[in-house]
Amino acid sequence: MGGRQYFRQIKNMNKRVASLHRACWAKTIVVLVISLFCQLLFAQSRLPVKWWKPTLSNIYVSSLSPSGLYQALGGDAGVQIVSPTSGSILKNLQTSVLTVRCLAFSPDSLHLAVGGFNPYSGAGRLELWNTATGQIEHEITTASSVSSLSFSSDGNQLIYPSNPNLIQFLNVATFNPITSLKTHAVTTLTSIALSPDGSTLAIGGLKQNSPVVELWNSNSLLYIQDLDVPFLGPFTLDYGPRTLAFTPDGKTLVNLESLSQMGLFGNTAYCYLEFWDFSTPGKIRSYQSYGYGCEATSMTLSQDGNLLGLTGYYYLTESEGRIIYGSVGVADLIRISDASTTARLVTNTTSSNAIWFSKDGSTVYSSGY
Repeated sequence: MGGRQYFRQIKNMNKRVASLHRACWAKTIVVLVISLFCQLLFAQSRLPVKWWKPTLSNIYVSSLSPSGLYQALGGDAGVQIVSPTSGSILKNLQTSVLTVRCLAFSPDSLHLAVGGFNPYSGAGRLELWNTATGQIEHEITTASSVSSLSFSSDGNQLIYPSNPNLIQFLNVATFNPITSLKTHAVTTLTSIALSPDGSTLAIGGLKQNSPVVELWNSNSLLYIQDLDVPFLGPFTLDYGPRTLAFTPDGKTLVNLESLSQMGLFGNTAYCYLEFWDFSTPGKIRSYQSYGYGCEATSMTLSQDGNLLGLTGYYYLTESEGRIIYGSVGVADLIRISDASTTARLVTNTTSSNAIWFSKDGSTVYSSGY
């Protein structure tokens, strides 16, 4: 009897072990299926990332040439033209702009315009460089910082804000003024953007500390209208449209604003994205907004106009599960059609300052420190 009980216990134990094995295998299969499903679900939203260590200090801006052959990087007292794929230095431009704030390639990629300011005197600086020879062709000093640049669609004119409420048009060949445009409501200019067909000029800035975006006919220099920029509350400090950009098809205008929310324990920095849809003739609408829980530093669009790259940094705390105090650089990829975030890339830097896409959109690059 004792023997039969012993063998019965062994048999029951084997059944329980087999049942546990089946359960474990079932759970393993479920985990694998879920893992495979997640990989398939998010595979298309991920882009490969490449990093290299540039020799410039504090890269603030970048610009990809229309040809896709050159990538310009600007920072403190330096501009480099590098290979967009390998990062190897093609040209080292000995610029006199101590702090580079904007870069723009001509439509034929033969010229690079460099704008910025002297942090000691406050004076602005604008230069035109030959991308093939790496030699400067023209340079001028302006009363205030050159914060934004745009070439006309034919490449014959260079447009930039020369005063708090004045837009200047230069002849690229001579660098002599052609004409100027005084803003309608903007009293402090922060950004400009020219539509791909060259017909519409978007001007961003502040009017009595309220953000304003104006649309102008760039050919006739006639005012068209203001765009509706929302008021975000009495305790929000708005520094105006930081960057304006048209999508390559000209159907969407994107506005990036840097904001600061006042609170009891100090200010919280974040940014705001707004999209205006021009796809319906005669109708302009703001269809999506995007709040960003950190300080934004730069924005760029992919060549196909489907993705927006946004860089910045945010502060880490214990509540986020990481015992790290300070900041970490981030780069977000945002789908323009619905303003949804497709990926957030957390970098190994304290701040991400510039972002750009390869010409085919397969790779995204970000710089930081």
